[in-house]
Amino acid sequence: MSRGSILLKASWFFTSTSHFQHKLSTNVDESFRRLILKMSINRYKLTSSCVLSFKASILHIY
Repeated sequence: MSRGSILLKASWFFTSTSHFQHKLSTNVDESFRRLILKMSINRYKLTSSCVLSFKASILHIY
């Protein structure tokens, strides 16, 4: 394989995928945003419950 053909294939791949991503981007962005929001909310709940249980265990020790 010559370097030119590799570059050509790479550029074609990037243009086709970027076009594909552009078509998908709105749906993906929306679902991704929801997923991140859900994950961050769950992480916040998890963290707060861990902190509460940790505080409870510390209070239980002393």
